[in-house]
Amino acid sequence: MQINIENLSISYNNYTVIDKFSYTINSGEKIALVGVSGTGKTSIINAIMNLIPYEGNISFSETPRIATVFQ
Repeated sequence: MQINIENLSISYNNYTVIDKFSYTINSGEKIALVGVSGTGKTSIINAIMNLIPYEGNISFSETPRIATVFQ
């Protein structure tokens, strides 16, 4: 399954965490989101799972099956 993220923007209380981020995750590819606290790593994952409001487009090449274990 391919995940296409196009012009993703996420804001909280007028503070922009992610601004026009685009990336394609290809089938079989492994990625890691790395950065200091507050840079939007969890926000990107939450947007992919459609748990938070965002601007932009996130599309999948097939119907996703997403499982999550929250801390």
